[in-house]
This record gives sequence, structure tokens and C-alpha cells, in this order.
Amino acid sequence: MDTDPTASSAASPLRDSRAGRTSSIWVRALLPVVVILLLAALVLVPTLIGRRIDVLRDHRVELVFPAQHSLQESRSLLTAQLAAVRGYEISGEARHLTRLQEAFLREAGDMGSRDGGGAPEPSFISG
Repeated sequence: MDTDPTASSAASPLRDSRAGRTSSIWVRALLPVVVILLLAALVLVPTLIGRRIDVLRDHRVELVFPAQHSLQESRSLLTAQLAAVRGYEISGEARHLTRLQEAFLREAGDMGSRDGGGAPEPSFISG
């Protein structure tokens, strides 16, 4: 039972240096793994995001653009109809009713080409 205080203090720095070496070994082994994982993430994440953006872009081209085109056509036809009604209200000339009827027929033709049926002609024009 040797309880020499110098012996225990000499063993302690040796033990600490071993612990330091062990932790530095883990850091040296773990650091390249972390760097490789981060580099892989730098390659994979933009690729995955790019694919998702491509899917959304294709969806927009297939769905939103045709709907936007149809909306612009409908707005144009409505404007033509309103202009014809206002012209008829102001002047009372029959040519404005002809323009209104043409606008309704174009609208019916557009709707017929979209969904297979046509819009009915307004009764006040045909009578």
C-alpha cells in the first residue's frame, strides 16, 4: 500500500494525455466524415431543389398558362360586349347590336371548343 502523493500526480498527467489523444483521434476520424457529408449535401440539396422547381415549372406551363390565356380571351370578349351595349345605349344604332351578337357568337364558339358545348345565345338578340 504505497500511497505516495507524487506517484498519483505523475499518473494523472499520463492519464490526461491519453484522454487527450483519444479525443483528438475521434476528432481526426470524425472531421473528414463530417466534411464529406457536408460536401455531399452541397451537391445533393441543389439537385433535389432543382428537380422540384422543374416539376413546378412544368405544372405552371401545363395548367396556369392555358388558364391565363382563356382568361384573357374572356376578358377581351366581355370588353367587346360591353362596348357594344354602351354604343347601343348611347346611339341606339342596330350596328352595335350586331357587334354584340358577334361577340356572343365568338364566346359561344370559344366555349364550345373548350368543353364541347356552346353558350346559348341571349334571347334579347335573337328576338
